[in-house]
Amino acid sequence: EATGPDVPFMVENPTYDADAPEAARYGRFVRSGKAVARGWPYQKDGPATGGMTCAGLSCLAIVKDRLSDERLKGPDALTKDERARIDKALVDGLAWLASNFTVTENPASPRNWHYYYLYGLERTGSLMGLKFIGTHDWYREGADLLLGAQKPSGEWPAAGGAENRYVQTSFALLFLKRATSPTRFRAPVVTGGADDEPSE
Repeated sequence: EATGPDVPFMVENPTYDADAPEAARYGRFVRSGKAVARGWPYQKDGPATGGMTCAGLSCLAIVKDRLSDERLKGPDALTKDERARIDKALVDGLAWLASNFTVTENPASPRNWHYYYLYGLERTGSLMGLKFIGTHDWYREGADLLLGAQKPSGEWPAAGGAENRYVQTSFALLFLKRATSPTRFRAPVVTGGADDEPSE
């Protein structure tokens, strides 16, 4: 998406201590600048969806990882401008995902590709080394849902889209296994006040 709503970019408070007397005052999450919530659609003029936004984020994380290799020179390496554009797209994509977060359906496409979206969530979280997407513990929420949906036979039931029980079960297992290897690079660090643009 070319544009979207401005939203606060939330990060885990590194000094948070649940047992400290001031825990309720400062909270587990703090605002760290703002971002423009922009996701990825399945088709150019369609709405952004959770599954496609996870795919876009994962692709950019891999591109940044591979093309930031110090052995690459000249036109094969990312330029400073390209790196900044990728970081902005990552921050904005994560803002879209946080703003639309759910594990109970594929955001903006609720009747289609639910478990594909969950596997995309696993790829995004693992590739970027994220424990939280916004204020959501994505793995715990997804795992709780999947463990509750598994049938006594061990499979996960078919759902909307072109999925069947074998596809559903494969996506569920990939999510639960956390099958994706992380990249060397994490999500861009966002700093500044509530009205500042994201920056590294």
